[in-house]
Amino acid sequence: QEGVDSWDWEDPPQYQTTQMTVEPDTEALKEKVSTFVSSYNAVMDWISSGYSEFGAVAPTDAEIEAGAEDILSDVVRGDSTVNGIKRQLQSILSTPVDTSGSLSVLSQLGISTQRDGSIELDDTDFNKALEEDFDGVVSLLAGENETAGVMKAFNTTLLQLTGSSSGMYAEKKERYDDAIKRLDTQIARTEPLIAKKETTLRAKFSALELLVSDMNSQSSFLTQQMDMLTKMMTGND
Repeated sequence: QEGVDSWDWEDPPQYQTTQMTVEPDTEALKEKVSTFVSSYNAVMDWISSGYSEFGAVAPTDAEIEAGAEDILSDVVRGDSTVNGIKRQLQSILSTPVDTSGSLSVLSQLGISTQRDGSIELDDTDFNKALEEDFDGVVSLLAGENETAGVMKAFNTTLLQLTGSSSGMYAEKKERYDDAIKRLDTQIARTEPLIAKKETTLRAKFSALELLVSDMNSQSSFLTQQMDMLTKMMTGND
């Protein structure tokens, strides 16, 4: 009815109702957690391979470009920094998350640590946690309000470790760069001294050669004179 509000119509319009159901995407969450477990284990395997007494020889650059898996080289094998990274990642696994949910540690989701340092996901326990307390699972993984969840803790730690401007990698790089500069400075200062020392030693060696040559000549002359004197005294020609 033109010019009349719909609520004043003699026959009010009938609107069709639509029901929208919002359900948690448990399959997507399962996939993300499974990917996390695989990625974590890959990192632990990579670190462990570098410390293996009978580990494989590190592949060449060509082999790496072709898809070969790289391992820790002898240069960083046993380095305290690598061990520190491993301990930090392992610590996050067992650190409780203080949220309002009923879940606080990953073990309650069926994620357990194995003897070799890897982790394993028990699908039965994880599915049970999703069914009984999906919000608690989300709070544990993603966090709640100002409290960081496990995944954010991992993300923050990894960013701090690998950041190009700050963190472990940046600090190590700056430290090594400074050490290289100091060594370059020492080399630059030492090279002229070495060259000067070399010149002095060569001069001494040349003088010694002349002395030895002169002594050899004198030795030959004395030998001849002694032979002549012996012949004269014995009367032999």
